[in-house]
Amino acid sequence: MPEPLFDATAQAFADGIDRTIAAHRYLRGELFVEAAERHVRRGGRILDFGCGPGRIARLVAERGFRVEGVDPSPAMIALASAQPRGDAEVRFDVLETDGSALRTGEYDGVVCSSVLEYVPDAARLLGHFHRALAPHGALLLSFSNRRSLVRAWSSWRSRARLPHLALTHHVLDANALTTLLGSSGFEVVTGPVFFEASPFDKRPPLRFLSASSWVGVLGLVVARKVER
Repeated sequence: MPEPLFDATAQAFADGIDRTIAAHRYLRGELFVEAAERHVRRGGRILDFGCGPGRIARLVAERGFRVEGVDPSPAMIALASAQPRGDAEVRFDVLETDGSALRTGEYDGVVCSSVLEYVPDAARLLGHFHRALAPHGALLLSFSNRRSLVRAWSSWRSRARLPHLALTHHVLDANALTTLLGSSGFEVVTGPVFFEASPFDKRPPLRFLSASSWVGVLGLVVARKVER
């Protein structure tokens, strides 16, 4: 069942990303594009699971990948579908299931940006990704970083302003994530790379601080499917 909050906040969320892209400060998008180019075969099929307004999916598709973005929020998918896409090979659909209907061996890569923390059964979702990936396919995954002091501070201070925080199920450190991925049939091949801490991201000379595990609110890892 889609969470109504994400429908209600879709436009503001998309507008915020677009402003960041226009200012050449969308580090999240840059990191996912770089990871796709390094770890997914050129022209491969990529699933963006929980794509939101589809900005990462579009940016990845612009680099020559074939991308399918899915999200449970109809409002997010409407915004994703309405964005200019040029020649990028990307399509968007409302997600009707929890991932159990994903086609087996269909994708060379899966993008999962800030989704895992909102899913009650993370291991089950990772199992669906494992099945949907082709042999040696890559999972590009961001997670909510337990060690981040900025995350702890913003969660305490901004819960009323950021109501989606109340929906969080999983906040992990790198070791816990590696264990979870391993039990789901994945081997971490790079990362985590930490990022996103608004007090510093807004000031370019201080942006490097977000790369610390004690600061960056999110971490990005790339994991490779291994056969079980």
